[in-house]
Amino acid sequence: MKASFLCCASAAATLLALAAAPAHAEDGKGWTIRVGAGAQLVPHFPGADDTRVLPYGVVGIRHTGDPIPFGAPGDSPGFAILSVGGFQMGPVVNLGPSRKVKDLPVPLHKVDTTFEAGAFAQFYLLPAVRVRAEVRHGIGGHDGLIGNVGADFILRDRDTYILSIGPRWRFSDKHYQRAYFGITPADAAASGLPAYDPGGGSQAVGVNAGALYQFSYHWGMSGYARYDRLTSDPGKSPLVRTLGSRDQFSTGLALTYTFDIGKI
Repeated sequence: MKASFLCCASAAATLLALAAAPAHAEDGKGWTIRVGAGAQLVPHFPGADDTRVLPYGVVGIRHTGDPIPFGAPGDSPGFAILSVGGFQMGPVVNLGPSRKVKDLPVPLHKVDTTFEAGAFAQFYLLPAVRVRAEVRHGIGGHDGLIGNVGADFILRDRDTYILSIGPRWRFSDKHYQRAYFGITPADAAASGLPAYDPGGGSQAVGVNAGALYQFSYHWGMSGYARYDRLTSDPGKSPLVRTLGSRDQFSTGLALTYTFDIGKI
């Protein structure tokens, strides 16, 4: 569900980017679209000790002749509305995962799928070093605030390959943490776990790695690997300690196809 939405969100962001860039209409360039599909292995829900397989989609757009823009694994779908030198910022969208009662061996409250909207800002300290911050707010579901700050070291050979790796710090407010890591008094009575009321703040530290390789102009592959270690209140949650894991792994791989279209 989450990955399917990300594909749709990426496509929506692509269409919005087209609409938001009328200034390019006079340069005579067309557009190059890159799409891909594959599979990814992700935690069943935040703090889970098991994983599930979901679709993994890739959608990207650039002016024909421009290099493939860098995007790190974990970047939410979005586009820049302000770009000055090495600085960019703009809106992003994402989807927070659901957690159903049947996903756990004991009865705990469910968390509905959450639409998340927010913004990002990033800056290239060097051509090969990017720093980025992103904040999103949930609408429905967890109804909380979540974001991340990180940096990436980027190694690329034109558009033949792009490799990246970098650290991440993830944070969230009390609403997000109570939704996924908290145990209400009703939960405690039903499950036998102690009640737990996290307060928000640091959620996890980790590392992201991404890879893109073009076999030809049209065909390529895109993949990622990610590790997070739950910290602070989420890492102390009885749910995580008893039924889940502080170690969160995910990985994905997709086959991509690139094609050109005329000026819009």
